[in-house]
Amino acid sequence: MKPQVKQIAQTVGAAVAGAAAGYVAGVLTAPATGQETRRRIGRRMEDGAAEVRREAKRTLADARARVEEAVRR
Repeated sequence: MKPQVKQIAQTVGAAVAGAAAGYVAGVLTAPATGQETRRRIGRRMEDGAAEVRREAKRTLADARARVEEAVRR
């Protein structure tokens, strides 16, 4: 993998991880029962995982397009 593509993938991964950690911290400090908090975290983790999958597909498609463009040159 080219260094530039790898750097983009790492940056996207770090941003998603940071956003997820911030969200979980916010949910954990919200006034709700433990059961409700766990339910919220579970739902948000599922939503977050789906978003990560979508973003990973976009990043991979972008990386492939860039590699193909570089090969054509």
